[in-house]
Amino acid sequence: MTIVRVRAELPKPIKYVKISEYKPGDILVLGSLVSTEEVDNFNKDGKVNLHKFETDEGVVGLNGSRVLDQLIGQFEYGSVLEITYTGKEPGVSKDGKKFKRNTFVVDQLSDKAQSA
Repeated sequence: MTIVRVRAELPKPIKYVKISEYKPGDILVLGSLVSTEEVDNFNKDGKVNLHKFETDEGVVGLNGSRVLDQLIGQFEYGSVLEITYTGKEPGVSKDGKKFKRNTFVVDQLSDKAQSA
C-alpha cells in the first residue's frame, strides 16, 4: 500500500475592519477587491454584503452598507482600491427615522488590466 500525502491549502484567515475603531481620514482598506458575498447581518435580521480584499496583511473583510456597496459596486474584481472613512452625516431611513450614516471615499489605484 502506498500512502500519498496531499497538502491541502487552508483558507486564509480574514481580518475584519471595524469602522468604529477608525476616525475620519483613516484608510480602512488598501488592496485588491477579490469578492463580494452576501452574509448574515450580525446586528439585525437580514443580510449584508461582505467585500473581501487582498492586502499586504492578508485577506481583509469589510461589511457593506448602502453607501459603501454603491461605491464599491462601480469597480471590477481585481481593482486596487483605497477606501477612506470620512465620518458621519445625517441620514433618514426608509421608514423616516433619522440616523448618522457612515461616509467614505473610494479611490481606484489601478484596475484589473493594469495589475495583470
